[in-house]
Amino acid sequence: MRKRPRRASGIGPVPALALILVFLMGAPTAAQVDLVGKNMVGVRLGPWLANGLTADIQTEYVQVYSSSTAFHLELFYLYHLKGPLYLDLSFGGVSRGDIHLDYDPPGAEVEEGFGTALVYPLGAGLAYLPLAMRPDQKIQPFLAAGGSVIIGTETISTSGYSNYFGGFYGLKSESREAVGWYAGAGVDWVLGRNFALSFIGKYQYAEFGKELAGVKDFSGAQILVGAAYTYR
Repeated sequence: MRKRPRRASGIGPVPALALILVFLMGAPTAAQVDLVGKNMVGVRLGPWLANGLTADIQTEYVQVYSSSTAFHLELFYLYHLKGPLYLDLSFGGVSRGDIHLDYDPPGAEVEEGFGTALVYPLGAGLAYLPLAMRPDQKIQPFLAAGGSVIIGTETISTSGYSNYFGGFYGLKSESREAVGWYAGAGVDWVLGRNFALSFIGKYQYAEFGKELAGVKDFSGAQILVGAAYTYR
């Protein structure tokens, strides 16, 4: 007796995968991808391509070695002002990594210090989204520029008395402040009613008046990728 071929039941893997993708992307319609009047809050991360974050410093008497990967994390908020203009606010942070400092002056003992340094840019400016008033646009390019307050912190620990650090024992922490600016461009890709991916490349000018872990200038390009929540 011949067996009848069994009929496949349920949804096959390809259609099921397609349904999952549609669900994850929110099955965008014109109403769902509308950015008119919407605000955005999200997070981006990626490399901060500044030589001052990764370079080893060697002068006549001082050597600074760093293990930094210059990985930058940024929180951002876009507040809709009018039409294609948005208030652009951001707060980020990057580490100089584990620092090993050697001070070897002539006629004196070598001093060693260990610690870390952090750089925090706080930005405020404007973002321009030329297609934000079009509800059928999932891809939203933008330009952004503004000013920054740069805060740097340095923590160094020595095993004894340090002449290089102004005379102290043990642990010493210092902070630096500077005024900078940023400018860049990017793309927001709207995937659903309240969700978008965000890509930006920008230049961050950040230079202190006094060295932070052997470096004054932390200026460089940032290439960041992240996600955002959109709402009215």
